[in-house]
Amino acid sequence: MDNIINKTNIVEVHFTAFDAFLISFDVISFIIYFMISIIFSIKLLKKSKARSEPSTFELHFIVNFIFDVIQTSIIIFYQKFLHWGLFTDFYMEHKWVEKWYAPMLYSSIASAILGNMVCVINRYVALCHCTFYMKKWTLNWSYLLIITQTILPFIMFSFNFWFKAEKVYAASLKVYIFMVTDPTVSMINNGLISFLSGVASIITISMNLIIISKYDKLMNNITKNEKSKRISMLFYAIFITLTLAALSIQQSVRLFFVFYKYQIGLYLVTYYLFIIVPLIGCVQPYILLILSKSVRKDFGRFYFGWIYKNEVCTNKTKGTTFISKKNKVTDCII
Repeated sequence: MDNIINKTNIVEVHFTAFDAFLISFDVISFIIYFMISIIFSIKLLKKSKARSEPSTFELHFIVNFIFDVIQTSIIIFYQKFLHWGLFTDFYMEHKWVEKWYAPMLYSSIASAILGNMVCVINRYVALCHCTFYMKKWTLNWSYLLIITQTILPFIMFSFNFWFKAEKVYAASLKVYIFMVTDPTVSMINNGLISFLSGVASIITISMNLIIISKYDKLMNNITKNEKSKRISMLFYAIFITLTLAALSIQQSVRLFFVFYKYQIGLYLVTYYLFIIVPLIGCVQPYILLILSKSVRKDFGRFYFGWIYKNEVCTNKTKGTTFISKKNKVTDCII
């Protein structure tokens, strides 16, 4: 039977070329993610010292980086290592990992969902309600959202501490998988994530439709550079919508498999969950670099300043850019 755990169970190493690609992609992506977060952190510090209001989008981006790293680390620890057949003895000997499995996993996923939704809403308000955004979306409001993003998911999934998670042996796959053994609790977890990601995708879809309906008006009387930024924000929001919708569907399918006790389907869909979720975080830096010319310039000048050492700041950009003949940080004000 699949759920028997004993020393006779055969555990195979499943580290394939695809796994090597995924882990390499994760590492490279989060290095770039970290590099962009460093740039944004410097911007925030400079604006703080100058006592000027920093960009709240940059603040939320940095916070999301932290949550995405935590989420991906938890997934690697609780799922990837077992899937690869690594450290099986460690997981067998240390029972504390079972207690923290569900609360940590699901709360980290929920925090990432909330963080991405906040970023989309932030950009929507900046595009469609500029005056409100400038006056109302302050640092204090962002701090409140970040606290909510941190505490609310943990409270939502804290009930898992009272229920058992176990290492279940999937004989058909010859690997161990962490599972919440109580079907009702498992379905509640899946339902909450599905509902949260579904609501988040509906919100972002609605905001995208509003932006598209006002597209011509939004794009009037702005510079080519600003138009590029706004188009970038639009595609950023669309991508987040699609990934959130995919996560919602995946969790709904998993709930269905738990209800009907379709074990092999449950094991497989669980594995795909741990591909979809890190992907949401991994693509963030690429989307920002591809779609935002100003971020690309900041990135290139900050990390490859020797290429730009003779370049003078001639273009007006929003925020801080890292350019000067002396290779120092210079503010280019609109």
